[in-house]
Amino acid sequence: MVIHNPPGFKVKSSAAERRKKRLRREKFMRGLKIAASLSSLVPVIYLGMGLYKSINENLLKKINYYNNPGIEQGYQYSSTENEIMKDFEFTEPSTINTLIEESRPQVNNNQTLEDKIENSEVSPDAVSYKEEYNLIKKIEQTTFDDEVLELYADLIQKFPLLYSAAYKVAKENDIDPALLMGLATLEGGIQMKYYAGITENGTELRIENSLNKDIRGVCQIGKSTWQTYGKDYTWDDMYEYESNMIVASRVLKAYLAIFENDLTDALTAYNLGPEKAKNVKTKYANNEKGKIVKVLNRWVSQGFKEYTEPANYPRRVLEGAYYFQKVLEKVGAYDNKTTKMELTEEFIKTIPRSYKSDSLLLHNTYKKE
Repeated sequence: MVIHNPPGFKVKSSAAERRKKRLRREKFMRGLKIAASLSSLVPVIYLGMGLYKSINENLLKKINYYNNPGIEQGYQYSSTENEIMKDFEFTEPSTINTLIEESRPQVNNNQTLEDKIENSEVSPDAVSYKEEYNLIKKIEQTTFDDEVLELYADLIQKFPLLYSAAYKVAKENDIDPALLMGLATLEGGIQMKYYAGITENGTELRIENSLNKDIRGVCQIGKSTWQTYGKDYTWDDMYEYESNMIVASRVLKAYLAIFENDLTDALTAYNLGPEKAKNVKTKYANNEKGKIVKVLNRWVSQGFKEYTEPANYPRRVLEGAYYFQKVLEKVGAYDNKTTKMELTEEFIKTIPRSYKSDSLLLHNTYKKE
């Protein structure tokens, strides 16, 4: 006999079947949870891709920055940069020096400055530097006992328009010419141009910043700085040595006034910017004179490598100024109308720096292998 169940009646399933249903249901729910989790990660993935692109672009900029030090950016080597380069697997400094040496063009510098002026091989602007050219001629005719001073003297002779302009502008603005020369040398990357065999060859160099189009000239004047301190010149004038250095002199004097005539603070502000420098002094240096660079060097030692350049900047400029001053002293460039600051090796060595060499940095930078 067949037993028919009434409508709506369900036969009870076995325990095994119930277990299978439960497992299928749990598997389905797990799938739903995974799908929900993945959908919530989509914005995070997109954000991560954006960050990766940004970091990659910055890394490429850094590679370009360190593989071309000083050529356009006015940047200069130190042992700290060498360490950073090794960290990021950049080209070794020795390899770079070899490449520079191999690519050095053959430049004819046998003519004297006097010959170049007579043969009209210098720009018309050089006429206004005739008095300063006489000073450089003295440097040409002087023998320097010190190897480093000889190197600096040669640097001046290879860029006579630049250093003539620096001497003239400094005298007219009551600044030590050596200080302005040191600043222009570092900012304009002149030492790297010198090693690469690049010279003026009778015309002023057009110095730009490959990372920032709003920075121009040998002292790397920014557009906002020009608008504040150089409105009596055009923006294009900032490519010219004299007008560029006049604005740089005004900036230095203004920063000296802001930072209570402390030279290291003023130079740090020139590199870091006055607002940032003032902020560091107020918040982290107990508002004490000369302490900004100490704070920056402490940050570098703690791993904040982005402060390496401003942390070393005052000492680099003053090391250059120290040697330029020695050269100028030797040829009697300091008369009663020329400002001269007191610069000693002992004083310079008291200025903090994040590179490890005990000797003066520019000595090591310029010294040929």
